[in-house]
Amino acid sequence: HVQRDSDDAVRLTVPTAEHRDFVYGVRVTAKSAAAFLVREAAEPDEARAHVYGIVTFFEDGRLGYDVEYLRGDEVIADVLRQYERYVSLAADKRTHLLSRAPGHATEAE
Repeated sequence: HVQRDSDDAVRLTVPTAEHRDFVYGVRVTAKSAAAFLVREAAEPDEARAHVYGIVTFFEDGRLGYDVEYLRGDEVIADVLRQYERYVSLAADKRTHLLSRAPGHATEAE
């Protein structure tokens, strides 16, 4: 199911009884824009312009990556690729502890 975590994050969750749920989430991130003048660099972060991006997050605690410039079909392909990874890890006996461990809290929570 799809769940909106907040105004800046949404996640797709595929629940499973035996393993940690599959979660593919995206959130808006903001960082201060680069300063080109000494006067701009001296301003507090809140006063400076911000650059926004869209970054993924996952239940297993892996670092997300920028998907801002992906087209819709590329995002779908990325979700499917991550789900295939999840299924293959869940089926592998060597990752038994990993696939059954509780999920990690994300910044969106």
